Parts: sequence; C-alpha cells; structure tokens
Amino acid sequence: MADQEGAFFTLNELLAIFSRLKHVEAVLKKDERAVLIKMEKVLYAHLPINEIEKCLKNSKEPETPTEVFRTTDRKAVIR
Repeated sequence: MADQEGAFFTLNELLAIFSRLKHVEAVLKKDERAVLIKMEKVLYAHLPINEIEKCLKNSKEPETPTEVFRTTDRKAVIR
C-alpha cells in the first residue's frame, strides 16, 4: 500500500470535512465538486446512510467531545 499514490483518510476524517463541503456544494468549483463526489462514494460504500445523514444534520450544531474523538479502525482510500 505504501507504493500507491493518493490521499489516505480514515472514514472519520472524511466525515469531518464531507459535512462542511456538502453544505457549500452549490458554490464549489468543478474540481472541488469532483473531490466531494469521490468522498461521498467512499462514505456511502462503507457507512450506513443514517450515520452519514446524522453527520450532515449535526454539522450545524456544536460538536461534543464524543463526536470529535469517535474512533474507527476502518480506512478509506480516495483515488
């Protein structure tokens, strides 16, 4: 895996930025929107829809320490 090019993020890292990008999707440039789409595909392939929707809904509210430090062993690869 060290030989592969790309950016490697945990699913939690993707969720952290995904919700922010999703809320400004209408004003993203073409390349930015392409990254968002890749992120979305990875998240929907690895997480339940309700978990992703919960993240989007809660992104407007202050994060609790539990949400900030939620951990997972799963990794996501964006290419």
